[in-house]
Amino acid sequence: MQEIVNHVRRAEESSIGSYPIELAAPYELIFFANVDNDSERERVRYFLAGTTIKKGVVNPTGNPLRYVTSTETLVEIAHDVVNLEQESPLFFYFNESYAGTSTPLLQPVNVTAVRMVRAALELEKDPTESPVPLHVESTVQIRNLKVN
Repeated sequence: MQEIVNHVRRAEESSIGSYPIELAAPYELIFFANVDNDSERERVRYFLAGTTIKKGVVNPTGNPLRYVTSTETLVEIAHDVVNLEQESPLFFYFNESYAGTSTPLLQPVNVTAVRMVRAALELEKDPTESPVPLHVESTVQIRNLKVN
């Protein structure tokens, strides 16, 4: 969860001038951020594939720069995620008026309205055994989209 929060917080305009957020869906978030401390911003994608959260990273290449999604590098971040099974979104999005108790933006989300993201994981290694699923949640403000 901490990695997701750290990366989302740093979302910013892409290296080719694209808006910081490309997609804000219930089970997938795509944004641009410098996650490898070089001079370019990468296209970062967190998504739920079955019961696994994955992170995909695309480095910009060429002249002029472009993001070639077929070069995406994938890493598994978390296993035993049951959000799909429970029909519970992985990501929730909020606008600039979020005050801690506001309802999330409705899907489909207009990415230019997003200022905060909440990630909520439901983890269940074995649904036939107690305890109930572990709920892990964190909300992050996108630093470069902050308006106040």
